[in-house]
Amino acid sequence: MSRPFLIFTLLAVLFMGQVSRADEAADKEQLREIEKRSAASLVNGDFQMLGSIFAEEWTLVSDDGQVLSRQQIFGQLRNGDLRFTSYALGDLDLRIFGDTAIVIGRGAPHGEYRGERFETNELFTDTFIRVGGQWRCILSHTSTLPQ
Repeated sequence: MSRPFLIFTLLAVLFMGQVSRADEAADKEQLREIEKRSAASLVNGDFQMLGSIFAEEWTLVSDDGQVLSRQQIFGQLRNGDLRFTSYALGDLDLRIFGDTAIVIGRGAPHGEYRGERFETNELFTDTFIRVGGQWRCILSHTSTLPQ
């Protein structure tokens, strides 16, 4: 193997590693923004935005073991059974695996569920897949943290 070819190959591999880290940083920033838009859209009732974030197949697993579909959650939001008055996001830990991403975060949702007020602190995990260049949430899990 010639020396110039070896040097070229080494430089190409190093460059590809830099591009991949830059892509990962951009993906993480996109996912941070998606989480912020999701929280704001829950408070504002922006179903168009929520629909662009949560895939049709999205499922929520709650800390009490309920498994709820997108249709069920959106239905509760639309009919007023579930209403968010605020949703503060805390730290987010983002992990990218190609076209799959996992976001582990803290949130502080406040609102009402069937007329009863709630103010909780939670730990959540959102699983995203990239479809047609867009990140879509397909699975969420929440755990209420002790007060």
